[in-house]
Amino acid sequence: MNVLVTGGAGFIGNHTVRCLIEKGYDVTVVDDLSRGHAGLLPLEAHFYPIDILTPQFQEFMAARHFDAVIHLAAQIEVASSERNPLQDASLNIGGTLAVLEGAKKSHVSRFVFASSAAVYGHPSEALLPLAENAPLCPLSPYGLSKMTAENYIRMLAPSFSMEWVILRFANVYGEREVRKDPGGVIQIFANQIAHHRPITFLGTTVPTRDWIYVRDVAEALVKSLVTTRCDAVYNVSTGKEVSLKTVLTMLERAAGYSVPHEQGLKRRGDIHRSVLSCAKARTLLAWTPKMTLEEGLFRTLRFAQDQARQEEGQS
Repeated sequence: MNVLVTGGAGFIGNHTVRCLIEKGYDVTVVDDLSRGHAGLLPLEAHFYPIDILTPQFQEFMAARHFDAVIHLAAQIEVASSERNPLQDASLNIGGTLAVLEGAKKSHVSRFVFASSAAVYGHPSEALLPLAENAPLCPLSPYGLSKMTAENYIRMLAPSFSMEWVILRFANVYGEREVRKDPGGVIQIFANQIAHHRPITFLGTTVPTRDWIYVRDVAEALVKSLVTTRCDAVYNVSTGKEVSLKTVLTMLERAAGYSVPHEQGLKRRGDIHRSVLSCAKARTLLAWTPKMTLEEGLFRTLRFAQDQARQEEGQS
């Protein structure tokens, strides 16, 4: 199968590309490198530094055939979406429409989209863990743009003769993080610990999240290419609710020392509790998360420490 991955040089993207290549897929990556890094990609991937919002991308797609598209390219920061909702909408809504249009030109038969738990907003705690049919009420422009992109896919993909799968990711973490992003809290914690710096919490240590390891996310994306249960939405999560305080305690245990920390300002649009049910993905995608949080945090911290040592050696 010939697969195009947009945003394939980014955090989730490079793990997904590696997973696809390991399983024998022919992989092409389109990424404008505004966040990603081409050096993260395996040599077997065909890489093109193209912005999906440009006419060049449409020309690129019209000249090629892909069996499937995994659309990961996006603006992913809640805080950035608050500061510049127009840019957020341009990238997440306009970008998705551009990729859909390009996929039509390329005669793509399946469209896989990376959405987010942010589409759910702040639901009634009685509904936790949230199933895919929970009400959608995003609190941020980011969540709204992801929800709108989902709706465009549902509307347009069938008329373009495309099957579609939408995956709503919980909080993704893991090694080989390539951006400094306030949303990637575990990577920020790991980097701070690796450089022996104090940690600042944006808000408090009380909020809970559903932490899903990036390789497990990549495996879910690959499963989405071959499932017969398409034209559907799936949560990609662990179904387990863990507080930031617990995450810090586990990182401290892995680091072997107590990490100084302080409280910062809460970000608008942040959610107090978030946990998603993954029962549907387990049953219909035949996917299940494999990485324990303790082992995933250990790997993430060790990678950050290795990177810090390399930086020190170069200085």
